[in-house]
Amino acid sequence: INMSIKVGINGFGRIGRMVFRASMNHPEVEIVGMIGVTEYNLENGRFTFPSTLTRTEGETSENFHVVSISSSAMQHLNGYVGTQVNTIVLPDKLAYINFSGLDTPTALTAYEISANNTAYDTIGGILYSERGATLVLYPNGKQDLHYDVGGIAQIGKYAFAGNGYLQTVTIAGTVVISDGAFQNCGALTGISFTGTGSAVFIGRDTVKGCVLMQAGGINYATGYT
Repeated sequence: INMSIKVGINGFGRIGRMVFRASMNHPEVEIVGMIGVTEYNLENGRFTFPSTLTRTEGETSENFHVVSISSSAMQHLNGYVGTQVNTIVLPDKLAYINFSGLDTPTALTAYEISANNTAYDTIGGILYSERGATLVLYPNGKQDLHYDVGGIAQIGKYAFAGNGYLQTVTIAGTVVISDGAFQNCGALTGISFTGTGSAVFIGRDTVKGCVLMQAGGINYATGYT
């Protein structure tokens, strides 16, 4: 039985094009679908990721929920219209994010997501896990000079990374600080704990690239690589 290998290409960037070209030399490989962004539509600085994608084959169409967003999708958005985007509206059924603050638009001040989403929530434009246990992403362009972290169990990987405005952070409660959480926050001068606040774990590269980080607070500006 001659069965082809069915392949779908998610994104038609450099790697997607390489896979497509390579498939031309392998008749056993059948490209059954490709997803690529051809244009970015902004409305007053708001970019909305589609909640569904439609696959059409002949006269048959089938809709699929968008459940994940990759770093390459966000990097493309940032590369083309990053300076114009202040709000990102995430898909209704989003269940997984595979991008970090370093991938997001520099002018971004808010995330939005449907209140019916079961994986994520937004408060004040900041993206949290649905029950608020993890601060997932803090917008790159959010211009607060100070931020109080409280009521959460974890600061996610690269959650604040790339924000150029935040100067000080105060943490209340016991918090896990994940890898790269504050990486490349160029204006950050200190992270401090208040009351019973403490870090039960501090990941790698937590404050890497925070050139203004000074003695006091977390004190790990030069201790992590």
